[in-house]
Amino acid sequence: ILDKLLSFNKLSDCKKIINARGELDLSAHKDYVCMENNEYRLIRGDHIDGKRLKEPGESQKDGFVNFGEFIELCSLERRKYISQPRIAISQCSYLKKKKRIETCITDKDMIISNSCNFLAFEEGNHFFYYYTWINSSVIEWYFRMFSYNNHVANYELADLPIISYQEATIEF
Repeated sequence: ILDKLLSFNKLSDCKKIINARGELDLSAHKDYVCMENNEYRLIRGDHIDGKRLKEPGESQKDGFVNFGEFIELCSLERRKYISQPRIAISQCSYLKKKKRIETCITDKDMIISNSCNFLAFEEGNHFFYYYTWINSSVIEWYFRMFSYNNHVANYELADLPIISYQEATIEF
C-alpha cells in the first residue's frame, strides 16, 4: 500500500488546491475575537471535533469575529478565500489521539484562525471529494507513519499522496 501511495502525486502537485494557514492570528488579532453571535464565525482548532465543527456553545472559547474591524487590517492575500467554503484542519494533533487529522467543512464567510490550516479551491466545487480523501483511514495511516510531533503542518499536508478529482472521475 505504501509503494502505491508513494507513486501518487502529492497535494502540492494539485495547483488548483490552496493549502494555507488560517487568516486570523489569535495573538495579534485577539481584540477582534468575541463571544457574541454576530454572524461571522471563528474556527479554532478546538472547535473541530473529528470530522465536525462544534457549535459555538460547545466551546469555552470565543467563537466569533468583529469582521468589519478585522477585515480592514487583513491583507487581500490572507482574506482571499473567506467568501467560500473550505476544509479547515486543526494544527494541534497529539500523537496518542485516535484521529490525528481532524477536519471540518466551513461555510462561506467563516474566519479560520491560525490554530488551523485550510484547503481552498481555485475552481470547481470538489471540496466534498477532498474532504472524504483527507478523512480517509488510508491518509490517517499514512500521516501517522511520517509525523513525529503534535502538529499538522502545511508542509506535511502538501506531502500527502492524492489522486486529484479530475484524475479520479470514472467514466461508465
